[in-house]
Amino acid sequence: MDKYFFTPAACYGHAEMLREMEELSRSPVAQLEILGVSPEDREIPVLRVGKPDAKYHVLLQGAIHGREHMTSWLLMGLAKQEAARGPSPEFCWHFLPMVNPDGVSVSQRCLLTQQQWAIYQSDLTADRTEENPHRYAQRWKANGSGVDLNRNFPAGWELVKGPEGPSTQNYRGTFPFSEVETRILRDYTLRYPFAVTLSYHATGSVIYYEYGHREPVNGLSKSLGQAVAAATGYEMEGCAGLDGAGYKDWAMASLGIPSLTIEIGKEEAPLAAWEAPDIWRRNKEVLTAVEWWLEKTQQT
Repeated sequence: MDKYFFTPAACYGHAEMLREMEELSRSPVAQLEILGVSPEDREIPVLRVGKPDAKYHVLLQGAIHGREHMTSWLLMGLAKQEAARGPSPEFCWHFLPMVNPDGVSVSQRCLLTQQQWAIYQSDLTADRTEENPHRYAQRWKANGSGVDLNRNFPAGWELVKGPEGPSTQNYRGTFPFSEVETRILRDYTLRYPFAVTLSYHATGSVIYYEYGHREPVNGLSKSLGQAVAAATGYEMEGCAGLDGAGYKDWAMASLGIPSLTIEIGKEEAPLAAWEAPDIWRRNKEVLTAVEWWLEKTQQT
């Protein structure tokens, strides 16, 4: 078995992630920082692997949707793998494995707070769900307040269709960056000259590389997507028919950063443990593919 593959993939939680981040931060190549806390008082950490003065900075974020928590497990596996390789003067990798710890907790514990129970009742009344409370909680996508964090960025936010109030999914919030979690992700993205961002999601086994008709960022993202697709075997798709207001969309539209959304699984989230070995096999060379692409792009 691959030494970076570990078993609790389907239930990898906030406490386990923090423990492993703290262990890695004892290494001279990794630095742990707590960027803030969620509305339910859970820490939102980032782990940097590499040197602050590296030529290239790359941001990888996961679990922006609660039920997609296997992405946290995957990103920590990639962080452990990169730390074992040793420091590189060229690359610094920034891992935010769990942007939405409150949503992850709802999905993993299958329990609703009083506020979330009210959201469940509202979704039932509006025919947005027919699921029982246990399955509804397990499939929870939003943050703890019922805002879909990947619909809360100012990139087509005003065009997003969805519920008019808090829901398990697709509610965009009252305004872009209305949520603590999206502001934390925004502020951190603005701190470094990121050459690439990768957003990990859970369902579809597909790479989304496009936003609108912006150039040259769309062309660069497509080229980056081709490099990652070659490593993972995932198909590539543009943005036709997709909602905007996601992190990737904002990073591309507002900052001009080549960016991808990588959907890792085959079944609906939360993903089952049986998918984990194939997900790891497909993604373990992604950082190498990004390195190759950045070096190639720099030369042309």
